[in-house]
Amino acid sequence: MATAKTEIEWSYSPVDFFEATHRRETVDYTLVADAGKVLVALTAPSDPIDVELQKRIRKDVENLFRLQQLLVHRPFQVDEPAKVCQHGTDGRKSIFVTLRGVVLLMGPVHLRIQIPHDASGKLIKDTKAERIAEHTKFINSVMPKVGSSPTLNALLGSYNAAVNHPANELGYLYEICDALTMHYGTMHKALRKLPSIGQDWNRLGYLANKAPLKEGRHGGLHLKLRHASEAELDEARKIARRLIEAFSNQL
Repeated sequence: MATAKTEIEWSYSPVDFFEATHRRETVDYTLVADAGKVLVALTAPSDPIDVELQKRIRKDVENLFRLQQLLVHRPFQVDEPAKVCQHGTDGRKSIFVTLRGVVLLMGPVHLRIQIPHDASGKLIKDTKAERIAEHTKFINSVMPKVGSSPTLNALLGSYNAAVNHPANELGYLYEICDALTMHYGTMHKALRKLPSIGQDWNRLGYLANKAPLKEGRHGGLHLKLRHASEAELDEARKIARRLIEAFSNQL
């Protein structure tokens, strides 16, 4: 039986991890992520699928989810094994459960839906379309760089750890600064290369290392600790995203 179409499919959760359908096209495949399913269609049908192409697709799926996580600050899980579907020219379909390797990155899912209002309580215009467009633009810009930058991979890994280990969230977020310091040699060199992040770096350093917060790396500096407020955590997350984006823009 000749092969007319080759598809690879994963399930993921939460099913609303992507606010809208995400579509990515490369020379070798088209990827669509939506409603709990990732479907990859190869440009050229192949049976069997080239091993190196399999590895690259698996890594691209993982990186897509890590970048989306950076934007939505939610844990996720990509289920294994994946299904390989070979569609024959005679209309028959063969399904093989063979691909493994996407990292599972999952923790308790906490979803807060906030409906924006102005000071008078009036509903603010929904900016969903603009937000989705910005997220898509960011992902499309960074995705090609992740595979070739161990440092960018490390930054995304630290952010993932912060999402999945909230008790130590600020400490994991500050690992982003540590990784940038290692990449450039010193903190001062990092700040010279990324001049826009100086204030952000200092503020994250205060929250993670000096403030009396249980989620930080206080190292015994304080006798009495408190939990970080939602405002402080939100601020730290946004700083971490800006640091990662600033580094990515230099690649």
